[in-house]
Amino acid sequence: MDYSYKCFLCREDELRPFFVRKEELSLEDGCIVRGRRVVLPSTCTEHLLRELHTLHPGIVSVRFTARSCIWWPCIDNDIEEMVRSCFECSRQRNTPTRLTSQSMAMGHLAMGEGTC
Repeated sequence: MDYSYKCFLCREDELRPFFVRKEELSLEDGCIVRGRRVVLPSTCTEHLLRELHTLHPGIVSVRFTARSCIWWPCIDNDIEEMVRSCFECSRQRNTPTRLTSQSMAMGHLAMGEGTC
């Protein structure tokens, strides 16, 4: 077995997420993209996670924002792990949300129940 083959084998698990999505990946202006999302190298993901999480918006909001423009393997798991391990997020998560007449009206509109 030659060295290059061994090297490929040791990286097989690392490359698998890209291989299974190879039909979705393309190159635009020197950047790898998946659809309309930029594929980030692993060296950039931690920094970007911190940026997305700055305001402690919660898992759903961070995922929504990230999915609109970036991708890397296990992005959802990385976001979930970061938010679940954040003290400020857990404090906000355990604080009951105060309902107002405006937030209740918005909930009805979002659920397609007409106007108030």
